[in-house]
Order: sequence, then C-alpha cells, then structure tokens
Amino acid sequence: KGESFIIETFSHRLGAPTDMYLSVRNAKKAEIVSLDDNPESLSPKTFFSTSRDPAPFKFTATEDGKYYLLVGRHTADHHADATHVYRVRISPEKPDFRLFVMPAEDYRPDALVVGQGGLHHLSVFIHRLDGFKEDVTLTMEGLPTGVTCVPQTLNATQKTIHLVLAAADAAPANFTGEIKVVGTSVLAGQKLVREARPATISWPVPIQQNIPTVTRLDRSLVLAIRGKAPARFNVSPEKVVALHGEKIKIFTKLTRVQPEFKGNFQFAPVPGEFPNGVTFPAVNMAPGKDDQTVDLTVAPNTVPGKYNLVFRGFGPISPDPKTKPVNTILPSNSVELIVLPKQVATLSVDNANPQLKLGAEVVVLVSVARQFDYADSFKVALLPENANGVTANEVIIQPGQTQTKLALKVPAAAAGGPRQNLTIRAVAIVN
Repeated sequence: KGESFIIETFSHRLGAPTDMYLSVRNAKKAEIVSLDDNPESLSPKTFFSTSRDPAPFKFTATEDGKYYLLVGRHTADHHADATHVYRVRISPEKPDFRLFVMPAEDYRPDALVVGQGGLHHLSVFIHRLDGFKEDVTLTMEGLPTGVTCVPQTLNATQKTIHLVLAAADAAPANFTGEIKVVGTSVLAGQKLVREARPATISWPVPIQQNIPTVTRLDRSLVLAIRGKAPARFNVSPEKVVALHGEKIKIFTKLTRVQPEFKGNFQFAPVPGEFPNGVTFPAVNMAPGKDDQTVDLTVAPNTVPGKYNLVFRGFGPISPDPKTKPVNTILPSNSVELIVLPKQVATLSVDNANPQLKLGAEVVVLVSVARQFDYADSFKVALLPENANGVTANEVIIQPGQTQTKLALKVPAAAAGGPRQNLTIRAVAIVN
C-alpha cells in the first residue's frame, strides 16, 4: 500500500506496426484506469513525436493486495505476425530528461550555416521522463573562436527553446566542424548531464498548413561559416523583468550589410515560439527605418518563470537582378524574460471578528493559499494603520507551510471599543 510505480509500454516506438492499450485493475477485476495513445508531442509541427504507445502511467497502490495489468492491441483480431512485439516497463520513478536539437526551420530541410557578423538559431526540445520538473541549463561545446552562444535555461513549463549563435566579423571563414548542445540539471543533489541528439527535417511540407514534418535523427550537429551575413538583427535590452499585465519596451535594430538586402524587413510573433500570454505586434522595417520600438505585453495568465525569446523576421535579397528575390530569415539575439506574478498567495484568517480583552491577547490563525508553486516563506505582520493600540509581533510562515498564529495584543490602559479594518499583510520575496 502506498507504493508507486511507472507503467510504460514500448511497441510502436520499437518500430512495430501496433496500436497497444493497457488496463490496470484491482483484485476484483474492476478497472482502475485504461491507457491508450500518447498525445504528448515535443513539437506538433517540426519535431512530431506522438506515438500509438499508451502514455506512461504512475500507479499508486491504494491498499495491499493483487493488481492486474491487461496488455492488448486494437488490431489483434485481424493483424498479427512476428514483428508485432512489445515491452512493458514497471519500475519506480526515475526522473530524467532527453534533449533534441535541430535547425529552427518550420517546414523544410535546413542546415546550421552562419555568415560572418551574423546570427543563426537552433531549436532545442526536451523530453521529460517520469515527472522530471527541474530546470535544465543549455550550453554549446566545440564552437570556434569568434562564435558564441549565450547559455539558456529550459524551465519546467517549457518543451522547446531557441539557442542563438553569434558569429563575429572576424570569425574563421569557411569553418566546418562538429559542435554539441549539452543540458545540465540538478536532481536531489545529483548533477545530470545529457547531450542533445541532433535532428533535421528530411522532407518539406506545404507552408502554413499545420502538416507535421518528416524528421530524422542525425549522427552529429555540424556548424559551417560561409561568407558575410546579409544583415544583423539586434534587440535590446537582453534581460527584462515584467509583472503580470505590464508592457515592456523592446528596441529593435536592423543593420544591413549586403547592398542586395534592401527590401522591407518584417517580423512578427511566430505561433508556439513565445509563451502563452506574451505578445507583440507585427512590425515592418522599410529601408531607412531600421530602428523600431515594440511593446511586449505580458498578460495576467502568463505562467511566471524565466523565458528565452528570439524574434524572427524575413526580407528579400536579390543577388542577381535577373532572378526572383529570395526571402532570407534572420533571427535576433535572445532576450531573457523573467515573468513575475503580482502576488503568490491569497491571505485569510480563521476569525475576522476576534474579541480582545484589555491587557490581554487573542490569537488568530493566518493562512495562505499558495499560487504559482511558490514554496518559500512569508513574513506576516499587523499594519499600524487603524490599529489604535493593537499590536502584534511579526511571525513567519515557514517554507512549504500554509499557516501561522498571530497574537494580537492591547494594553490595559487602552480605550475600549471596536477597532475597524485592521490589516494583516504577508510579504514574500521572489526573483
């Protein structure tokens, strides 16, 4: 009783043409849960990772006794041979993570090619195993001199993040070499280090039709530096802190390098690349108007946390006046956005109308309903406004706790009568 196990089935992911399902039942054969297809996807568009295998299930025994696991396949009555294999894993939780990295293209094959003085970006996806909820810090290894990548953090609410590579003007021309993306986290005091598996889109799909791409895993991630970048797209500040409901000024600047890059440059939010609730308008940079200010809005429903934002835009380049212009996609440098809530708990007392005798004290129970997974302490105090002689020593609601006792006192010489609108305040420290 009380023990927990992860139940996970592997079949479709092993290459078998199956459609498995599971049923967990108690000693009386009554069904506890039925498990079917796993809808979880790292990216429904560029790295489609759903499968017909049932989603992993955390089973907790509610009482001592026998439990039954039924393993079935929807097509077993008419489709079966030696290739229809499966494995079932039943084990204690082993929280962990896996990373995948690929060029940040939406619908066609791409490679990691950056020009001198330019920027390029990668999409990194995280697959969290057995309830893993820790932050993961991403770094790059093997970069040549003159190419840098600011480390980024994947927080517990994110499935994907962008890493931006910046090549200096003096970066080595015609460089080609293997690089790595490495994720580091700490779980229960133990350091976890995982290298990202590279992947690429192997077959293009129509634009803006929400058709999942065909993606394959690669042996290695290769960086190439070729020529001068057509332009550089920079945004500032590179780190901002915003409360729910705030608007932040983002300053954008396009530096055109190649004379052929002379048309309108447009950038706008890319669906799925910004956290829910963070928005900014579409912007058009006409030649001569390459400096723009954008209002970045953080809605009240945005999940608090640290985010990495990358702006993406495109503009035509015409290397040959006899040919049709080609759209060039340019990413910006990354912006670290820290979203903070305006409050991390609601406050209440068990007795809103206490009776207090002169020269004595009365205890009220102060409770907090924590929000946004805030687990640290609160300082609880009675504000002096309208107190009229009533006092209370500051008390602490300890980390992870929800209640504390606040003793209200009044001197024996104080005047009797009601004290209206006494205010109790709890203060938390975030960020």
